[in-house]
Amino acid sequence: MKVSLLVVIFLSIVFVSACNSRSQEIDQQSIITDSHSDLPRKHLLCSSTPPILDTTKLKANLKERGLITEQMTEAEAEQIVVEYIRKRQKAFQDCKKGSQ
Repeated sequence: MKVSLLVVIFLSIVFVSACNSRSQEIDQQSIITDSHSDLPRKHLLCSSTPPILDTTKLKANLKERGLITEQMTEAEAEQIVVEYIRKRQKAFQDCKKGSQ
């Protein structure tokens, strides 16, 4: 009885370790990249947004948040938008510097 119990436990350990090594093998295969790819790969440490080409949606968002008011001139509103973009870019640069 004890021998058969030991055999069952041993076989269980073997099967579990075999399944675990297979999952590690699959994980390692997913990490391997195509070395023949012509596209350069960027390793971004922080997430950044693409450059803003049209600021109308951003202005609307800043108006909703109360950062731009109706009393502001167009130049003042534009300055708020520029400062907001700079602040976001600075946060990205600080994140990138801090993690290197």
